[in-house]
Amino acid sequence: MAGAEGREGGFHCRGREVRQLGGLGVDARALLGWGGSVREILVIRWKSIGDVVFALPAVNVLRGRFPGARITLMVSKENAFVAEGFEAVDRVWTVDRDALRGRRVLAGLRETAGLIGEVRRAGFDLAVDLQGYGETAALTRWSGAPLRWGYGNGALRSRAFTTAVARDPGRHPAMGHLDLLARAGIAAGKVSNAFRVRPGNASRARQFLAERGHGPGSRWAYVQPFTSAASKNWPLDRYLQLAVLLRSQGCRVLWGGGEEDRGAMTGAGVPGHELIPSLPRSVMAGILGEASLVVGGDTGFVHLAVALGRPVVMVGNRNMVLPLCEHGVAVRGATEHMGDVGLEAVAAATTRQLERRPVLQACVTWTSLEDGSEAGAVNDGVRAGA
Repeated sequence: MAGAEGREGGFHCRGREVRQLGGLGVDARALLGWGGSVREILVIRWKSIGDVVFALPAVNVLRGRFPGARITLMVSKENAFVAEGFEAVDRVWTVDRDALRGRRVLAGLRETAGLIGEVRRAGFDLAVDLQGYGETAALTRWSGAPLRWGYGNGALRSRAFTTAVARDPGRHPAMGHLDLLARAGIAAGKVSNAFRVRPGNASRARQFLAERGHGPGSRWAYVQPFTSAASKNWPLDRYLQLAVLLRSQGCRVLWGGGEEDRGAMTGAGVPGHELIPSLPRSVMAGILGEASLVVGGDTGFVHLAVALGRPVVMVGNRNMVLPLCEHGVAVRGATEHMGDVGLEAVAAATTRQLERRPVLQACVTWTSLEDGSEAGAVNDGVRAGA
């Protein structure tokens, strides 16, 4: 892939190699093999933005347990910008999932063969599958790592791992990953959930904001009203009413979202000068990192804002969880319908959050399932109408 510096074959972030896997011509280094200690670790989490962010606490726990190991994080190529912000990661590998899924037959064969060969030659001592797909379980098995941990839903998939747990659909992924590590013997107490934006992307974000009058010291809120599913979206007209309240408090508003989202927002009356244009996702991460407040639904960029330590208000239904966050507020409705979340509850939460200072390090307490409690691990938030 073309890297951030415009070079083919990969790029470097803070001295760490980031390159796309696949293709029979990829040259892998001969690395140390298993010798009774863990020196090379592979962590797999392909998609999506929020779900890759949810792997951050587990990766930091692995770094704490194996401080001398090299950690390689494998993600889908569109999520490389997320992996760049994992300070515990030494190397990022990306995969072309469209090719792997056979949308381009010849490219798929080359990608698959190159991927298997690259992983096999790397000599991993420990491979951790946080994705839970059949193909990622097989890839973990083919890695040849003596230690292989992952989600073994079903007897066949469980055979790929030396330590496997069944994925609990009622458990938040970030917490489930920590449960998996605990089952393998690595328990966590304090967990770092801190994400870092590359300096170059942070500078580009600040330049963008300065050109629009959002310089240092200004108060402004990033609002993202749309998520990946309509059922998780709070009504847009309430976001518009919330924006009016924010402006009345001296807080300017910028709106984020995809191309289709921007069209819907424009049609609903969002001022054009408040809409963030299409920018690289890596720069968007930098913009999030400068916000005084981030408001939105259960979506990737809002979870990224949590890891960036920004004051966050996440709006969701009664089932939504805001994990590993002591500086965010979850505002939930009493039912599964987003329309049941009242404007008053969200407005009150945003007012409180505007008074908070951003945190430099998101470090919170995790409690395992075996302990029977998650006190301090999940922000319980407020319920609309409570």
